[in-house]
Order: sequence, then C-alpha cells, then structure tokens
Amino acid sequence: MKFKRTIALVSDTHTGSKYALFPPLWKDSEGNEHRANPGQLQIYEAWQSFGETCDKMDVDTVIHLGDALHGLNRKQFGIGLMMSDLNQQKDVCVELLKSLVTGRDFYCLSGSGYHESLDWKQHESICKELKPHARRSRFLGPLANLEIGGTNRMMNVAHGESGAAIYRTTVMDREGTLLLQAEAEGKLPHFDIVARGHWHFFLHLHLAHQHLIQVPCWMTWEPSRPYLRYYGKMQPHIGGVIVRIDELDRITVWHFLYKAPHIGDCLQKI
Repeated sequence: MKFKRTIALVSDTHTGSKYALFPPLWKDSEGNEHRANPGQLQIYEAWQSFGETCDKMDVDTVIHLGDALHGLNRKQFGIGLMMSDLNQQKDVCVELLKSLVTGRDFYCLSGSGYHESLDWKQHESICKELKPHARRSRFLGPLANLEIGGTNRMMNVAHGESGAAIYRTTVMDREGTLLLQAEAEGKLPHFDIVARGHWHFFLHLHLAHQHLIQVPCWMTWEPSRPYLRYYGKMQPHIGGVIVRIDELDRITVWHFLYKAPHIGDCLQKI
C-alpha cells in the first residue's frame, strides 16, 4: 500500500517549564548553562525517538497545535519555570523543532491564552525562525481549515479549549456532531479529520465519517492548581500522532506514546 501523505501532529511542548521537553544542555547568549533534569531527559529521549519514527514513516508535514512555550506563569509568579525570558524559551523551542521540521512543511497554531504573550505572537515568531530549515513554514493562527494536497481529504485543526470534567470523549463527540450539523446546513465543508491539543492526553474517535483526534503533549504532570483535582485523570500522555492517507484516500491514525516521568510527584520515602 502506498501513502500519498504522511502528517505528524505534535502539541503542547511547553518549552521553558521544568516539567516539559528540554534538551540535555542549552547555553543562552550570555553563556549561562541550562541543564535538563532527569525527567526532562526522559522526555527528550522520547522526542528523539518520535523524530526517528517520523523519518522511518516518511513524514512530509509537521503541524504543531500550540502551547509551544510555557510562558510566564503569572498566576504563580513564575514558579516552575526554567527561564522567564520568552525569547530564550522561543530559542530553545526552535532548536528542538529544527530536526523534526527540516526538509518538511511546518505549520503552527497559537495556543491557549494563558501560555501566550500579551504583546508578541510567539508561534508566528517560531515559524519565521524555522523557515531556513523547513521546506515551508507558516503560522496558521488560532484555527485552520486545511485541504490536504494530493488527496480529497480536509482537516480542521485548533489548539482546543476547556476540557471535560470527567468524560473527554463526550466533548470530542459533541464537537464532531456540531461540525457535521454546520456542514448539513451548508455553513462548513466536510472535515474528515478534526485535531485538537490542549488536554495533554491522547484519544482517537474513529467514526463513520470523521476522525476526531486529541493530540498528546510533551510535558509531564505539574504541581499546580488545575492539575491537583482528579490527580489520576490528570496524568498526561507523552507523545505524538502520525496521520497517513493512502492511495485510496483512506485515513489511518498512528499514535506513539512514551512513559511519562514523575518530576513534581516523584516517589518519596518517609
């Protein structure tokens, strides 16, 4: 079976958090060294493994669904940050993405408001800096409707909004149903793939006329208020998703998940 398109979906890298993806060693412009902790090294190894998988599966396009940077964590006065300079966070993120996007098309969406800058389009800046490395690099804004070239398939992508109290599949199914309703009313085209990030969790609902994909993250559990409720439910999925479209325009969704380290909730002896 031949594949006409192979697209990698990644989301929520949260560069700058000490609970998220970070290279083993990074030096800033002043020569200061920033080193990953053991948990971050584990996430980085998973990132490298996913990159190798993208190479083996001949990925032609990478789409980042937002929250590339962790931001300033204003509500907790910067607790949990490795660096509070957004330009440094951006530089590290670009360094991490280079190998993944080199020779491929790269598209990026903006993330949730809390992790965004109030006066700087950080995801657009990341796209601009990756242009010399990617085949093409473009910022898509908060939501995009994409016609997948070489196929008859359409994709709707966005970072995502608030999560479900308990049942995530209900939220995903509802959004898919509302998109089908808008299609029936002639307001929107048909979307074969609907992809979201934000929840730090992987789910894939394969319905008769839709693939609803919740893309996992590259950040482990952090000890902050939103994650303290339903502690078991808030354990994340680390990894990425690869979507393949074959010569008959059939869609298959491949998820690649890796064991999440415990940094803020490591096991302690008493």
